[in-house]
Amino acid sequence: MSSTTTTFTTTTTSTTTTTLTTTTSFTTTSSSSTSSSTHSTSTTTTTAPNAGFCLFRNVTIPYNSRILKAVVEFTGYAPGDRIDADVQCHFENADDSSPPSDKADLDTRELTSGIPWKNIEEWKDNYPYQTPQLKDILQTVINRAGWVSGNNILFTAKNDGLDSYRLWSAIEHRGGLERARLKVSWVAPKKLDPPVITPVETFQLSAFDCEIHAYPTDASIYYTLDGSNPNDNDILYVGPFEISRSKTVKARAYKPYWTYSDIAEKSYSLYSAIPLEFGVESANDLNHYTYNLPLIANLVQGADFERYVGYRQGRHQDVHQRIVDVTVHHGATIDSAIFYLYLRDNTYYTTNLYVYALNADNGVQIETLSEYESLLTNLTSAYAAWGISPGESAGTFISVEIKNVIQEIIDRPGWESGNSISIFVRDGAPEVISFIQIEHLVEREILEISYV
Repeated sequence: MSSTTTTFTTTTTSTTTTTLTTTTSFTTTSSSSTSSSTHSTSTTTTTAPNAGFCLFRNVTIPYNSRILKAVVEFTGYAPGDRIDADVQCHFENADDSSPPSDKADLDTRELTSGIPWKNIEEWKDNYPYQTPQLKDILQTVINRAGWVSGNNILFTAKNDGLDSYRLWSAIEHRGGLERARLKVSWVAPKKLDPPVITPVETFQLSAFDCEIHAYPTDASIYYTLDGSNPNDNDILYVGPFEISRSKTVKARAYKPYWTYSDIAEKSYSLYSAIPLEFGVESANDLNHYTYNLPLIANLVQGADFERYVGYRQGRHQDVHQRIVDVTVHHGATIDSAIFYLYLRDNTYYTTNLYVYALNADNGVQIETLSEYESLLTNLTSAYAAWGISPGESAGTFISVEIKNVIQEIIDRPGWESGNSISIFVRDGAPEVISFIQIEHLVEREILEISYV
């Protein structure tokens, strides 16, 4: 793996800026008595400096590069104080530094941790000096989420509270030939490949385990399930996780000194290719309640027969049935929901019915007529009209499509796979004379659902 070595230099600034900005010749002492010896090419001098800074512009190191070496090199200016000096070297911990407007501004900047530079001997004029290795604190800046190649980096050296100091040349000194230099060697990051999300098939028949893999295998994977683009603040992948409803999985790989990957994406749909069949579980789940209005005898005569048909007037065909353990995930899109009744007797007259469901997260058992009547005010807004024609034979199924009714229940915030659904079959036209009570026609109920 090849590395890049580049030297970045300080640059001149606008003539309208302060002395502090136009020169890097600040001492590392807090003693105001040494301020008069501070070098400046401006007509004014800085006062009471205790730190120096350099602003390196257009530092073209790519984000997340691995820093191998980093030093700041100065050209000495005058010997400074003859006592050995100790300083702390910092970079500003910022995405893109700007020159301080004054000393107070410099002191407010957030800095990286310090690298000690101890026992700095007396400097010679016009002689190069180099800081200790600064790669770790420069790495802090290059790894910032907002760092972009071409941004500026501010370096500062602060004394350790001693009175000793050193002076380095201002950028204007000798035509700028002695300006400070940031020497860096780095390895540009490779870009990670997008993670691989499995299973490959996006249509699934039931809940399944989703896995995400990245290369290199020690890369960290972050993912989302809400359709948003992931970053390293999202869910950290630690192993397979279950998907029990239609979801969009998005994942991105991260690794130190690498460029994070493009986003991998899979949109899974749980689909019942073969309709799932649900039914009642016990006698208590199938309840028939009729209004006991008087039976009216009707004589039907034909060429070779004579019989009486009993019927009731009024709303006499209301039926409730609880369909149990409906394993359809919350928010599924219902493709089809067929409700079947099994006929015990033949049909002789047209019957017009309406099918609703109890508008609840979980269907209930009904054991009394009063319980039944109390629920009639809480049915779904969706319904299905069901016209049963004469001539349906005993021992066969009759059916109606009620997917809009089931969809309303499945979309409820509190619905969970495995809940029950209470279905109500109601006679919607009291004045219609119907053929016979529903309870005499029903052998059993089945709800058949296909969904995505």
